[in-house]
Amino acid sequence: MHPEIARRVISKYCSAGDVVFDPFMGSGGVLLESILHGNNAVGFDINPLAVLISRVKTRVIKNSKISLIAKSLETILKSSNRALKAGGGGGAGQPPDSTRRRQSDSDRIQRKRLV
Repeated sequence: MHPEIARRVISKYCSAGDVVFDPFMGSGGVLLESILHGNNAVGFDINPLAVLISRVKTRVIKNSKISLIAKSLETILKSSNRALKAGGGGGAGQPPDSTRRRQSDSDRIQRKRLV
């Protein structure tokens, strides 16, 4: 169900704190809109992928955990940038040294074939 439709139906027929039941939850759009409206939501689906998507979509993540993940990603990016600047890559737009070597080897082979 389109999120806007789910939002309007939930707003019209549910009060905050009600339980919304979705027997064919699919990707969990109704469940998410219910939670955002302040309701408890329960859903079922026979498709295990739909269940997984719904769980991921409706999972609550604490701000402290988000901050920790953001700091970890920032550290990884900084160390990657340092490695690239130290010679792990050939600079902006250049492939790593090992790739450049393979390219130059293949260029020599092509030149030998032409001669």
